Amino acid sequence: MKSAVPHTPMATLGAVAPSGPAEVAKGRVTQIVPSDAVGVLTIVVAGAPRCGKSSVTNALLGAPVLTAAGTLPPVGLVPPVDLVPAAGLAPATGSTPAGSPGSGVGQGSGVGPAPVRPVRAAAAVEAAGTTGGVVVGAPVTSAYVSFRHGEQPRAYAYVPGRRAPRVISMEQLRRGDPAMLVRGGPGRPPRRVEVLHPAELLRQVSLVDTPGVGGFDHIYTEIVLDALDHGAALLFVTEASTALHAAQLDFLAQVEQRDVPVTFVLTKIDSHPQWPAVLSANQKMVHDHAPRLATAPWFAVSTVRSCDGASPAAVEEAARGLAGLGMGALRRALTEPAPGEPAPRQPNGAADPAPNGAAVNGPAVNAPAPRVVDGVSDARWTQALDREIRACGTAAGQRLALDLAAIHARCVQDTNSQHGCARLAYVFDRELHALSLRATRSVDEAATAIMRKVFGEILEGPPDQAAVERIRRATRRAVEVAESGTPAWDRALLVTSTAGVAVTAGRGAVASLAAVEPGPIWDELLPPIGVGLSANCYSARHRDSDRSRCRGWLQQTVHTLEIDLGREMAQRFEYLREALAVVAADTVDHGVLLA
Repeated sequence: MKSAVPHTPMATLGAVAPSGPAEVAKGRVTQIVPSDAVGVLTIVVAGAPRCGKSSVTNALLGAPVLTAAGTLPPVGLVPPVDLVPAAGLAPATGSTPAGSPGSGVGQGSGVGPAPVRPVRAAAAVEAAGTTGGVVVGAPVTSAYVSFRHGEQPRAYAYVPGRRAPRVISMEQLRRGDPAMLVRGGPGRPPRRVEVLHPAELLRQVSLVDTPGVGGFDHIYTEIVLDALDHGAALLFVTEASTALHAAQLDFLAQVEQRDVPVTFVLTKIDSHPQWPAVLSANQKMVHDHAPRLATAPWFAVSTVRSCDGASPAAVEEAARGLAGLGMGALRRALTEPAPGEPAPRQPNGAADPAPNGAAVNGPAVNAPAPRVVDGVSDARWTQALDREIRACGTAAGQRLALDLAAIHARCVQDTNSQHGCARLAYVFDRELHALSLRATRSVDEAATAIMRKVFGEILEGPPDQAAVERIRRATRRAVEVAESGTPAWDRALLVTSTAGVAVTAGRGAVASLAAVEPGPIWDELLPPIGVGLSANCYSARHRDSDRSRCRGWLQQTVHTLEIDLGREMAQRFEYLREALAVVAADTVDHGVLLA
């Protein structure tokens, strides 16, 4: 079952010496950013651009960690101004980490977000003059920023192609400092930034602030929903200036299907006296479009000033639909369940212990093992296994080809815009991010369907969810045994500037492609599929302004990806076939499904 694809780490793509949280051994990252708070619920902060997501995150943390929405330019354009803290918040200098004495940041003082004042971004303007006027946007414009608890504030940028996370200062994170990305020309921005912060709230939950670009397009929606599928809760932020629009309601309808904890936040109530009417309209639309979310709590907040001075009439009008008013009420609700309510669900589907070996959120651990039907033959289940593997593998390959064709068409269309070639790397990388999630999910769903079909031929009855979980655990162990305990599960594919695909290895390499920190590797049935643009490729695409050349590179790259990703998916189905054959034979031999 050994992979036919070379496992050689790609040392040429942004290789750096190990530093900070990552330890590199034999070219592989063995550890990612640690936190002193483990097993806490992850909450994804989602909403439309400029609705106040980052301001809410800042207020929850009690410190101005992120730049407020609307202050950063679209990716691919030169920012005319940069932002620095107002007087009283001294910027970090040199190597002094933000939050240490003298930095004035991250001391956990409980103060709200500080005002900012615009100044010229000289470094960005100078870089623009040497690179044709194209500058990669600041990390907070396109990166997912995860906050976890740590005694000292630190930030690490996960850049695809780098085997270790890159340390950035808290000042760079808050300002969206373009200088860190444009040294020597446009650079590859991170997909994810991990922040350790001493905020007390982070002892109870971790937060993920989503990008302020893209809106609720199919890519943003896919990435956020994937995080929810892996056990995260949702903090949905919308502003009081206008009611929910169609894309937001469509997104919430998909969230409803996942049965995850949801909290609504209405922001900017200090600027919009009509907020009670907007609140009422929003609640009615949620009830109509996502009925199961109608009972989710709503909070009305201002991140600029206290809500104590809100109009008594307005508060009274909205009180019937509010679970709380102000950031304090929201902060308490996220960390302290209301009386009579269960504790928040644990991340990654982890279940709380319950009597008699049962699990609150999963199948019973001590359920009777399903028995094998009388007279079952090896030929019967072997034929079923081979048939389903072929059918599902073919279907997955066809979906991949259609997906890549659609991506190619959208990217070609985008190159027709004024900044199309400059934006191509950013647009294409986002598409590949969503494609990775779809391909991984496609293989996993196919694996579950194959298990049900094959073991439906073996067991006395169709396997229920508890039986499927048993089969998954046994299959995972079979893969480990066949691969001598070290399957190639930590490989990432990187598109090169020559339209090729290279392999980089290490858990940190895989983590650099994820929007949210990956779960434990032992929770995965099969290796996840991860693909993105390398740093060199990203830079080369930004420098190329020739539409014909850009489109030629894109077409060739899509063709290469269809071959390489098709091989990756076929490899996973081969993993699955051999592992399921072992589990099925073992089940028939013992007369019962063991796991």
